[in-house]
Parts: sequence; C-alpha cells; structure tokens
Amino acid sequence: MTSQANTTKDDLEKEKLELEVRDMKRHWALKNFPSVATVVVTLFGGVYALYTGLFDIERRSLELQKEQLQHDIREFTVTKDSLMQTNASLVARSQALLDTSLAYRQQVDEIRETAKRSQAELERLRARYRPVNDPKAQAMLDSMMNILLAPVPTLEEELELIRKEDSLKNATHR
Repeated sequence: MTSQANTTKDDLEKEKLELEVRDMKRHWALKNFPSVATVVVTLFGGVYALYTGLFDIERRSLELQKEQLQHDIREFTVTKDSLMQTNASLVARSQALLDTSLAYRQQVDEIRETAKRSQAELERLRARYRPVNDPKAQAMLDSMMNILLAPVPTLEEELELIRKEDSLKNATHR
C-alpha cells in the first residue's frame, strides 16, 4: 500500500507540474480574465458614454445653469441699482417737501400775525371813525371788512392747497 501511495503521490506531483507548466505557457490575458474583462467593459462603457455625448449633456447642462445664474445676477444688479436711484430721488424729494412745508408754515405764521395786526388796526379804525351814510360807500367798506376779516386757513388746509398746487405743477411738467 505504501508503494501504491508513493506512485499515486508521484503521479499527482507530476500532473501538478504539468498543469503549472501549461498554465505558465497560457497567454496572460487568459490567466487574468476576470480583471481583463472588467477593464475592457469599463473602457467600452467610457468610450460609449463619450460617443453618445453623455458627459457633454451634463457639461452643457452645467454651462446653461451657469449662464442663467450670471443672467439673473445681472438682472438683480440692474434692479438693485434702479431701486437705489429711486430711493435716492425719493429721499431728495422728501427733503425738498419737508423744506417747502417748513417754508409754507413760516409764511402761514407770518400771514396769521399780519391778519391779527390788521384786525387790531381795523378795530382801532372802527372805533375812531363814524359810520358812513352813503350806501355805496358802506357796501365798499363792508366788502373790504369781509376781506380783512375772512377766516385764515389752518395749517392743514394750507398744506393741502400746496399739495394740490404741486401735483398740478408736476402734471403739467410731464
């Protein structure tokens, strides 16, 4: 049994050596077929993707998005500049209206003061002179008195008149 085991062992070793020699004589691609197949399939897939434009589509899509963003930025910049100019003109207009309002308030105060002095002068003159007997002269005196004694408009009424005048001026300038 030992001799038969030795023969079988020698036969197996001989067969193993023959298989190793035959394996060494095989082409390298056949020895590493799974790795080579993976590389070949990957290369074919990459070439196919380039040929069909898969990567170009992605690149074009990104370029379009970039152009759209740049366009949006330009529009927002123009809008921002326009709003800044509008804001500056509104601030200037507001300041001008405030200055005008203060000037008109001062004028109204001066007119009220003048009206008070005129009314006091009128009362002094009435007390000093006697009534007129001529109806025409009396009518003229009464109309002058009505003018002098006409109610002085309030500051709000004056400002409303000023606003109406300004809106009419702006409407005619356009």
